[in-house]
Amino acid sequence: MVFRPAGRIFLGMNTLHRYANLTDLMSAVGFLLLRWGWVERRLNSGPFPSELLDVRQMRNRICHGLQAASADPNCADEPTIRGFDLNGAAWTYSYSDLLAAIQALESAGGRQERATD
Repeated sequence: MVFRPAGRIFLGMNTLHRYANLTDLMSAVGFLLLRWGWVERRLNSGPFPSELLDVRQMRNRICHGLQAASADPNCADEPTIRGFDLNGAAWTYSYSDLLAAIQALESAGGRQERATD
C-alpha cells in the first residue's frame, strides 16, 4: 500500500503544488505514523538509520505535542499542523513535509503491501 494523496493538482511558481483539505492532511499524519510503526518493527532494536533522524523528531513531535491543524482547500496556503516540543518550542509541519517524511519511511523499508497483524 502506497500513500497516494487525492485532490486537485495545479502547477504554480515552477513547482507542483496541490490544494489539500483537512482530510488529506490528517490522512498524511496517519500514514506517517503507520509507516513509522512498520520501520520500527523491521529494525527490531537494531541500529537506527541516520537518514531518518529528522523523521523520528517529526513523529515524536506529532505524537507528544500536536496542538492544531489548518487547511483551507480554497486558499493557496499549504495545510499545516502545529504544536510544541516538550521544552515549549513551537514547531510547524506542512502537508509537503509530511509527504516527504512518508516517502523517506517508504524508502527505508516502511512500506508493506498488507498488514501482518
